[in-house]
Amino acid sequence: MPKPPRPEEESDEASDEESDEPRPVKKTKGPVPASPPPVAETAPDPDDGPPEPKKPKTATGKRPRPDAKGRPQGARRAGPAPEPPKKNAFDYLLAVVGPIVCAGTGTLAFLMIKKSLERLFANALVRDLVNNPDVEIQKEILPKLATFVPFIPHSVQWAPIVFGAIMGIAGALCLLKMTPGMGSRLTALCLMLPGVLVPLVLFLEGRFISQWLESQVRDRYFKVVRGGKVDPRALDFKCDDLPLRKFQSLWKVDLEEGDIPAAWLFNLDEITPNPKDTSIPKEEKNIRSIDLKEALKEARDFVKDEKYKADFEPILKKLEDIRDRVNDPLQTTTETERKEMAGLEDMWLGFERKTEKEKAFSMPDGPKDAKWFKGFKTFGEAGIGLGTTKADRALVTKVYLGKAVHAAVPASLSLPAEMRYAAAYYAAVDENFVGKDDTEKTLTKYFYVFYCYDLEKPENPPILIPQVKGILDEARFQVEVVGAK
Repeated sequence: MPKPPRPEEESDEASDEESDEPRPVKKTKGPVPASPPPVAETAPDPDDGPPEPKKPKTATGKRPRPDAKGRPQGARRAGPAPEPPKKNAFDYLLAVVGPIVCAGTGTLAFLMIKKSLERLFANALVRDLVNNPDVEIQKEILPKLATFVPFIPHSVQWAPIVFGAIMGIAGALCLLKMTPGMGSRLTALCLMLPGVLVPLVLFLEGRFISQWLESQVRDRYFKVVRGGKVDPRALDFKCDDLPLRKFQSLWKVDLEEGDIPAAWLFNLDEITPNPKDTSIPKEEKNIRSIDLKEALKEARDFVKDEKYKADFEPILKKLEDIRDRVNDPLQTTTETERKEMAGLEDMWLGFERKTEKEKAFSMPDGPKDAKWFKGFKTFGEAGIGLGTTKADRALVTKVYLGKAVHAAVPASLSLPAEMRYAAAYYAAVDENFVGKDDTEKTLTKYFYVFYCYDLEKPENPPILIPQVKGILDEARFQVEVVGAK
């Protein structure tokens, strides 16, 4: 009987079956059994279909374990298809608000451009500021004030409205027609932003034109008014006879229709005489008053016009009489006038000496219990006497209190009717002060209150009146713009 195999041989055979590597053939005792004959390969049956592909071997030979529902791990789970993106409340809100904002900005730009250009082209003061009939405002002044507005024709000033509305509607269509999402919103914003920014630039340029006109009017009539408010009547001022109104203002307000004292004009030093200037008539070369010299020139021009000749010949005669008295007082004035001329000069020089020697006049204490009082303006702040002791003294100037000043100062301020010449200090008004009654409001209407000593009666206590320049500017405004007679 054959011997049963040893346990070692069984384990060797099992390991041979599991291993793919060839192992050396062990020599056995006895005859070697013959190998079985090879099996002939048969052709594949066409009815069986294509052969199945061979499965690749894994490194470990492990298979994925199924999950709780019997599906292999890592397998894609089947579910419902994702919903398409939808428009939310922001999309609808932007689609409604965007066109309104764009069209609204265009409307504001249109209104500002229309108003500012109408004022610029029609305002009589602008033409007077140019002082040259050959200058075209639209071609030579407007381009200096704006960059884009000059390119908008007058007939299509409404273009900012149309542009803003078109860009706003285009952006709204992108939100409503395109696939909802970040792309549609960005496209809509890119269309709506120019619809807001372009009209906004035009609006700012129109506003700058309006502010420029206001600054010109302010410098002419409201330069010393606290707050700098401009009367709208000056911005919309239209007239064809502004040169005539300006002369009437000069004649009535500044020269008091010829009644201004010759002593005051004689003591002015507004112009330095130039004997070599051949453009000035010989008899006017020594005149130092700007108002008198300008009035003489304009009166001669009006007399040359037949339309005004009859009215201006008497005025020119009065002006020439004043000129002669100022130009040659020894030959043309009375003894009383000569004494007044010399006395006014002496009174002013004497007051100046007091300001140099006496502390009470070099820097006065100022008005008592005045809540509006901020301090006195000094010569140094006016750029006078820098580097000397004069710069620290209170600024004082001589002023003429004429008809316009007496008419504007309320009786509650107690301005003596006979007071004509004054030494005035500039008492600064606190910018935050608000007057309680009409007297305080009138007194503190301008940047400074004049703290005045009567030059003819310097022993009298000082009085307070509004700044004289502000009073005269307001009187000129009433004649030139309002048309007061």
